Amino acid sequence: MTKTAGTIVDLSHVKAGLAEKIGEIIRQRRLTQQQAAEILSISQPKVSNLLRGNYHGISEIKMIECLNLLGVDVRIVMSHPSGQEAAGRTDVIAE
Repeated sequence: MTKTAGTIVDLSHVKAGLAEKIGEIIRQRRLTQQQAAEILSISQPKVSNLLRGNYHGISEIKMIECLNLLGVDVRIVMSHPSGQEAAGRTDVIAE
């Protein structure tokens, strides 16, 4: 969770979306956890945790780096909120 201007913003869905995409690619390529660990420059236990949905201790930035190492382009697009919303939102969209 992040605190922004007195409001607590829950961004756990962002990490979940990034972790889901990393896991999807690892499964599609039929990589072992050890092979994935070598590609991603993280330990095999961290890969195991990530694949089981326990991605705490891995930052969003590291997950983006992992996606890049797996050959995925990551784009961050910022825009103004639609309508009268006081705060914007953060989404992970995989194409």
